[in-house]
Formats: sequence, C-alpha cells, structure tokens
Amino acid sequence: MPVGGGRGVPVGQQESQRSGGPHHREARPGDQGVRRSRRGRFPGSQELGKRAVRPSALVVVIASLVTALAACSPDAESGKPVAAGSPASSSARTAPPGTGAARPAELDLKPYADDPCALVTASQLAEFGSFKSPTIAVDESGPGKSVDCSWQPANIVLGAQYSIGVYDFELPYDVLKRNMGQQWDNLDETTIDGYPAITGFNSYGIVGCSSAVSVADGRVFLSGLLTSVENSPEYANPCDYSKRFAAVVLKNLKG
Repeated sequence: MPVGGGRGVPVGQQESQRSGGPHHREARPGDQGVRRSRRGRFPGSQELGKRAVRPSALVVVIASLVTALAACSPDAESGKPVAAGSPASSSARTAPPGTGAARPAELDLKPYADDPCALVTASQLAEFGSFKSPTIAVDESGPGKSVDCSWQPANIVLGAQYSIGVYDFELPYDVLKRNMGQQWDNLDETTIDGYPAITGFNSYGIVGCSSAVSVADGRVFLSGLLTSVENSPEYANPCDYSKRFAAVVLKNLKG
C-alpha cells in the first residue's frame, strides 16, 4: 500500500540515502539511479528524519492483497497463479462487481507491468514536488507479480513519497475492498475521472493515502503517498493528492 496506526509507513531516510541523485523521468530499470529490489516487501525498520518507521503503507497493502488473492484464487489449492490477459479496449461502460460506478472504457495496464514508473512523465511528476530517481520493487511471492514504483522526495523533510503499484494477475474488486479495509483506518468508495476507486487513509502521525482504481475487470492500479511533514499540503489533504496522482495515471493510460 498504515501510517500512524502502526500497520504500514513509508520507506525512510536510509532508503532515501541509497536511492540515488535528483530524479530524471527518463530513467528506467537498469539505468543508473533506478534500483530493482527482489528482497521482499518488508525490508525492515527504516528512519524518516528522527522517526523509526517501517516500509511504505502502499507496499504493505500490495503485499496483503497478494496474500489474500492467493487464498481466493480459483487455482489456490493447486498453487497455480491466475494471470490476467490484456483487457480489450472498449467504449462500452462496464462496472466491477459490488460497485455502482461504471467505467467509461477499459484500460490496459499490461504495457506497464514491469515499469509503472512510465505511467507518470517528468513534467507531471514535477507538479507534485522535487524527487530523487525512482525505486522499483518487485514481489513474485503471490499468485503473480506485483511491481511498485516509488519516488522519494529530494528533501525528506520537505516533501511526500509517491508510489504506483501494478499487477500482472487478476485482482477482484471485492477482494481489493476487503483487504484495503484491513490495512487502513478510513475507507471511501469514490470515482476518479469516472473510474471506480477505493481510497484508504490515516489522518494522524505520519499520514498517508492509497487510491486503488479499477480500470478493467480484475485489473487495478494503486496510487499512494506518505509524509510526516506537517506543513506540507499532502499532510493536510493526503487523499486529494493521491487521487490527483491517480488521475495523472489515468490520463496517460487513455493516451
């Protein structure tokens, strides 16, 4: 994917010191400054300023969703992953089960399965602050692969960490909703640019918000942020910024 409540908080200062120099949007996995991690989703206690914190709440949400989905998968007993194919682009409005909102059209996340960083351009990212080079983390412990791209602020005491998570397997909306409810103290079903979405947030301590957006049947992405900077705009309105970040992703998915 929480913060403040002790169930998931951001990667901190030690991570920031390792993640490289000033952010350049053109960087990709394998380039200098982009670090791929396969060490698992819980790298241990880090520090944000003088606070001892654990990994990103967005990362925790992703890991818990993977675990839950493995249990709910039709092939869970055999241990076989259930991979999702590319959704067909459609002009028809569709809605995930359990929601009243219909999608304007289905969007394809498959081209970004290995590089969710590409879902935001350099100029778009600059609207949210100044960042170091992105960090990509890959988790293949569940029914498929999940990939998370995180941008640490250039100055850890001034900005927020932003993240995008994508999956290469089907993630049912009802499973997503149930598990987001287990990870965040506050949950809200909404729409972002017409697409059904769920936001989960904490509003105390080190605040954070994650927005899960359904772009096709069984296909979602997560957009999240975390910050401990009390005078930052994200601290006062974390979900406003999480949804703004998700709207940027949707715009780029539409092409």
